[in-house]
Amino acid sequence: MSSGIDVSRHQDVNWYGVRDAGYEWAYIKATEGIGYVDPVFDAHLNAARSVGFTVGGYHFARPDTNPPEADAEHFATELNARGLGGEGNLPPCLDIERDNGGDLAEWVRVFIAETRRITGRNQIMVYASTSWFRDKLNPDHWLDDGVRLWVAHYGRPPGQPGYLTDKVCAHQYSDTGRLPGIDGPVDLNLCMVELDQLTAQ
Repeated sequence: MSSGIDVSRHQDVNWYGVRDAGYEWAYIKATEGIGYVDPVFDAHLNAARSVGFTVGGYHFARPDTNPPEADAEHFATELNARGLGGEGNLPPCLDIERDNGGDLAEWVRVFIAETRRITGRNQIMVYASTSWFRDKLNPDHWLDDGVRLWVAHYGRPPGQPGYLTDKVCAHQYSDTGRLPGIDGPVDLNLCMVELDQLTAQ
């Protein structure tokens, strides 16, 4: 098991401080919807890489406004441009927190397929809360051997989210963490498998 963080423009990070606190990996917000790239994506990415973090990019999905093909193309193109799409990195991650008022599971399935097509990467991470995995996402519709799950569930021991299957490999257990090198709160995560399992194809 290893500790990690996820960050966006809302965090100003001294990556040496976070590394020295025992953290090894980071998901960094890359994109949202079809036209947005996080303004500090590159700065976070380059700094995290420079101190030895295992990194990956995540996409904040907008199924409420966009078709999955468009969201996936935007995300995958930005990952590929930075060498983040392929193996050696954490899997491309879909952050799903918005509903589309329809077949959300099918939206997720198509997003995964398109991201794979464009990046050439089989492993894909899907991030959501326990309640969303249980009540909204119908994972049986899109889960396969290459999909891994990252569950947000606060107030529970690290590594013990309320939604737990053999596909769950990470637990976001706090959104109010405090770490050296970061002013203000940051999400704290535990990876429940060896990192090299996630950086393979």
